[in-house]
Amino acid sequence: MESILSQKAYLYLQFEIGTPAEVNIRRQIRDIEEIILNSATSTVKLLFNRYPTYFRVATGSEREGFNFKESDSDFLYWWTDHKVICHPRQENLYNKETLIMMEYCDDSPGSVFLKVGKWSRWRFVRDSYVRFGKGTYMSSLKYRESTRHLVVRDSQLHGPCASGQLSSGVCYDNAHSLKCDFFPEIASSWIKHCETKGWPDSTVLQYARRTGCNFVPIGRKNSPNHDYEWRISFNLIELNCVRSMNHVQFTCYGLFKIFLNKVIKPLLDDKELLCSYFLKTIMFYMIQEKEGSFWSPENLLHCFWNCFKRLIFCVYKSNLPNFFIQENNMFQGKIFGSSREELLEKLYLLYNMGYSCLRQCIFQQKFITYPYVERNHKVECTLFTEIYHRVGFCTESAIPPYLEVYMITIKKLLERKSMTHVQLMAVRQNICTIFIHLAFLLLDYEKTSNICKSGDLLEVAVKHGFLSDNVFYGMYLCRKSRFMEALSFAKKIKNELNQSHVLYLHGFGDMREFMTYGKDKSWNTKLREVVVVDIGLSSAVCYLHELGIEKHVARVENKHFHVPPYVLTLFIIVLCNVRLGNRTGYYYTVCELKNILDKDVGRFVPIKLKNISWQILGICQQLSGDHAGAFESYKASLIYQGSCMLTRATYIRMLTVISDLQMKHTHFSSTKDQRPKNTIKKEKN
Repeated sequence: MESILSQKAYLYLQFEIGTPAEVNIRRQIRDIEEIILNSATSTVKLLFNRYPTYFRVATGSEREGFNFKESDSDFLYWWTDHKVICHPRQENLYNKETLIMMEYCDDSPGSVFLKVGKWSRWRFVRDSYVRFGKGTYMSSLKYRESTRHLVVRDSQLHGPCASGQLSSGVCYDNAHSLKCDFFPEIASSWIKHCETKGWPDSTVLQYARRTGCNFVPIGRKNSPNHDYEWRISFNLIELNCVRSMNHVQFTCYGLFKIFLNKVIKPLLDDKELLCSYFLKTIMFYMIQEKEGSFWSPENLLHCFWNCFKRLIFCVYKSNLPNFFIQENNMFQGKIFGSSREELLEKLYLLYNMGYSCLRQCIFQQKFITYPYVERNHKVECTLFTEIYHRVGFCTESAIPPYLEVYMITIKKLLERKSMTHVQLMAVRQNICTIFIHLAFLLLDYEKTSNICKSGDLLEVAVKHGFLSDNVFYGMYLCRKSRFMEALSFAKKIKNELNQSHVLYLHGFGDMREFMTYGKDKSWNTKLREVVVVDIGLSSAVCYLHELGIEKHVARVENKHFHVPPYVLTLFIIVLCNVRLGNRTGYYYTVCELKNILDKDVGRFVPIKLKNISWQILGICQQLSGDHAGAFESYKASLIYQGSCMLTRATYIRMLTVISDLQMKHTHFSSTKDQRPKNTIKKEKN
């Protein structure tokens, strides 16, 4: 019975966590995203010399290969021209770098003091310098304060990180660290221990020796020198350890994280006694202790239960040794006294429930109750979704000098010829996005020069991008005042978006039709012919003059916004009909758009984009003089709080409607007063 339950659990968790192919796709795309971003941003920072060049690495669940909805975006930053050394003789290995000397804390294993060697030329680094003992040291507390606003304004301190929530609703944790290129001597026994146990393998251990470690600005709790201590971080090595797990181990780790978030934390009223890092450490120890045959799909629940028992044992002992520095008890100063008793009581309660405690996971009730249903398209959907979401990282590349730097970086990557097919697809879509933005930027230059050919760039981008990228070409024709062509092209796009085999990545589409249509087609062909995504509009680019207010507000608030492609297509048709004087075509299209917004269940207009969609309907009505209808549409837009967050633009639109009505009333009154007196007398008689 346990074996059957384990197999059902394993199959169901492929939907929540992903199959091996899906996890591999996520990792490949995020790897290439990281390479491009770090190469390009470092070059731009170096050119302008405004800030030190930094290196950014994504950490946390997303980087490991998970795709949980509640996952935060975790990033680790460090400055490439600041280096921490372990011994004075290592100074000879560096030339221009700012050097910082590491000193171990005798009473806090896993923590160090950082003594200033060569002073930094950057103010925010120098602000952390303090006199401590007989020298000048870097205060972890002051460093957190001086760096927390560097990436995102108004970030709040949370542990060693600058944390907050983006306008999209995604929470983030940015840790500003300092890099050491040498593996610390205090953790040297870990390598020998791993060689004895046989996990992780030699490639990970070699990577550990080459990579070294980072120091994050946080000290041990209850330490008298808490404000001056820095924690040794092995984030990069841990990421490679997770990637060396087999898929059953990775699934067990994912189930452990789900269990923590959905079952344990609610019982503790979301008190932060346990974190996913503790679970990761337990998983590492369990993998070393258990043989490879232990980790199998039919044994998944037993694997999970062993990890859970290990967690209870560690809480009971108030001791969880760090995986790399075993003298460092991570529970010290955190799980003790009454908090330990409360946690232990809740864990025992779950333990006595047996496997049935998994039923408390909201979405895990299904795998015990319902049979597994195979979905062949799942890997393809993951591929297209990852490419779409990760291509957004190059949106700012439309602004010079980012453009040239990004293109040079991509060219170097292509010359390497070491990318996988998945990474090539991601890079190609990246180039298409850059070409689209560049084409609109070049429109202004074409008025004074015949050299620029923005249309050629856009045609290339549309030919190789998503099906919905065709909408950009329709907007381009409108910008060029080629309204007859734009109208014909927009109607063609509308028909294509209405096809039953089209797959909308926000969750709608007939999967049978999609699979039948794309049965013998490659991923590239499917992406071009049947995959539809929301249209991302950069605040730095003018796509349509009629969206000028939205662009301006987005630019001021440093945001981008998205529009459903079907709504944008109807908007283009309305614009063309208004410019061509075709009132019948305009009226029919506006009625169709209003009908979709009233009755659509999410196929053409996702709920999160209802606000911008109603706003576009209002713009259409305002253009034709229907001010009352426009005002009502803008009011409807305010009801929805979606990802666009363009409430300010909506209020401005409503003010323009009121202004237009006042001008119309004033014009009518002045016209009436200017009539001949004899006409007025006749009306009175």
